[in-house]
Amino acid sequence: MDFSRFRMPFREDRLFSILVFLALVVPLAFTLGTYENFETVKYALWLVISGAALLALWPKQTAGEQIGGQWKVYKPFFLVLAGFWLLALVSAVFSLDPIYSIFGFYHRFTGSVAFYTLWIIFLVLLFKTLNCEKFEFLAKVLVFDAFAVAVVGFMQSLGIAYYEGLESGGFLRSPSLLGNPNFSTMFLAGTLPFALLLLWQSKKFSAKIYYGLAAFSIVLSILALSSRGALLGLAVGIITGFFLLARYVLPKKVLLVSILAAVICTALGLAFLKVTRPAALSNFSDVNVTLRLKVWKISVKGIAGQPWLGSGPGTFQIFFERLRPPYLAGSNGLFDDAHNLYIQLAATSGLPFLAAFLGLLGIAAWAGFSEFKKSRGLWPLAGLVSLVALAVAMGFNPVSIPNYLLLAVILAGLVLPKARGYELSFPIWVKIGIKILGGIFVLAGIAFMSGEIIFSMGYRQYFAGNYRKAARLNAWAFYLDPANSDIALYRIGSEIKSGKTGRGVVLEIENFKRMHPSAVYTYTQAANLYHLLAKQSHSLQDLQLAIDNLDQSLKMDPYASERYGNLGLFYYESGDYSRATAAIKQGLSQYDDFFPSWILLAKIYQLQDNRPAALQAIEQAYKLHPDILQVKFMWEQAQAQPDIKNVPIEVLVAEGKLE
Repeated sequence: MDFSRFRMPFREDRLFSILVFLALVVPLAFTLGTYENFETVKYALWLVISGAALLALWPKQTAGEQIGGQWKVYKPFFLVLAGFWLLALVSAVFSLDPIYSIFGFYHRFTGSVAFYTLWIIFLVLLFKTLNCEKFEFLAKVLVFDAFAVAVVGFMQSLGIAYYEGLESGGFLRSPSLLGNPNFSTMFLAGTLPFALLLLWQSKKFSAKIYYGLAAFSIVLSILALSSRGALLGLAVGIITGFFLLARYVLPKKVLLVSILAAVICTALGLAFLKVTRPAALSNFSDVNVTLRLKVWKISVKGIAGQPWLGSGPGTFQIFFERLRPPYLAGSNGLFDDAHNLYIQLAATSGLPFLAAFLGLLGIAAWAGFSEFKKSRGLWPLAGLVSLVALAVAMGFNPVSIPNYLLLAVILAGLVLPKARGYELSFPIWVKIGIKILGGIFVLAGIAFMSGEIIFSMGYRQYFAGNYRKAARLNAWAFYLDPANSDIALYRIGSEIKSGKTGRGVVLEIENFKRMHPSAVYTYTQAANLYHLLAKQSHSLQDLQLAIDNLDQSLKMDPYASERYGNLGLFYYESGDYSRATAAIKQGLSQYDDFFPSWILLAKIYQLQDNRPAALQAIEQAYKLHPDILQVKFMWEQAQAQPDIKNVPIEVLVAEGKLE
């Protein structure tokens, strides 16, 4: 049997082979062995493989060969790309938080200078090695990725294999291999045009079966996971494709048949959506939509205040904390992303940075359209449709690492026909410097991934009660990954739980605060650490430090209502019932559905022998959670007992999580 046909094409090109491997594994990789299961491993792999690509950029030259001298350059695109990177760097210099700007907010690595650098290097290396045949092969690899993502996503939607999240009244909206249904469907929408084109061009029956199944699975999974942004992006992309085909390629009869097929598919898709996500297209007033619109409104207001450089790459969560309005007081979760890439880029790095990014998309779209108009080729058309689908979907969702990878491939493929070849030579120190950079990327990726795995082990040991072991593991993790403040948080927490107290711990907490001094959450986390320390040391001084730090966080973000409840708890534990009551009432005046605050308020009124006020607080807690038997019993006892002090009121204190 001849096995040579199974060997990878273009294997003689080491650089291209490495880039193909990057495109193959980054979208598919995930692990349950880290604190965050998807983006972490993808980012680490991108770092390591990019480093390997830089190391392979200039192999040893054999006699008579000219290797590595030819570079493809399209000057307008490369000038805008250079401006894109320089603007990110300048914004980082003036950032609210340099660490976030360099490395990204944890779990959101794509908003950092480090990631932009990796992305640009990947683009440049694609131009170094790509031609039309290689681009088609790279598209086949991405279609394979999409096929796998689609199959896993649909299986999870049926409850098979790992899943998380339930869309009420419909299928499970699974994370698939990208960690989020919106990430997965965006990737699928961007690869579907390539799958359809490969199906159309396939000559072998087996290939037609493969690409037909891939395209069918992609469509089925997009419908099952039901991301409105991806569906809209796909629809706009298809309309764009039909328009261009009608104008330049298809006879009218073929066009009419195609339009009829599209209408039938749309009707079937809408019918399917009634099963998968009934309210996806009929209800735009759900909290997911309205909250996103509010964040966009806040972001636009913030952009107007700092339009040139923004708050700094990777700092959207700080940007949001500082602008949180009163009507979002009950939403205590962090918005670390605007759920709109264009608003995100403008808010964090300024309008010129956004203009540079749009310039990259615009140049690629123009280049692809020019090539399609000239050659009537279907590959430029597929690239254009994919770019349009991604560009629309990016306006409604965060953009994950695999989608940035897909975008880079599309941009390179569209611009490639416009690029000219240049024979460039570099001094030896440049070649050595690039190889050193490649080695740094490889080591950084290995260290980063190792630190994350060890942190995950330490995190689990912390919640298992093995605090000494957790402290050792988290110390090693922080050594390997010193940019992750969550590791520092649990390292200190593990030490406190192990019995470490005193001035040394206080110094560690103060050093922890210096990592992100502009972030409100830093002071909330420091307050949690000081509260944990006070529990161990029984020191009112440590408890006062917890109060001071939480008070500082509320001065910076006065509309985080839940934190007023925590401040009330700290005052309650210090014996200052007057300030505890005032803090709790302040939080409840902003958002009166915070259940633990009503229980704590009832306890304080009980200690003050204020039966009417205690009864009212217990009643409010019961109305919020009549399903909790202890609360129901408490309410019944409060009504029956003439002496409120005889009612068993237990204060709810959240133990464990520090973030």
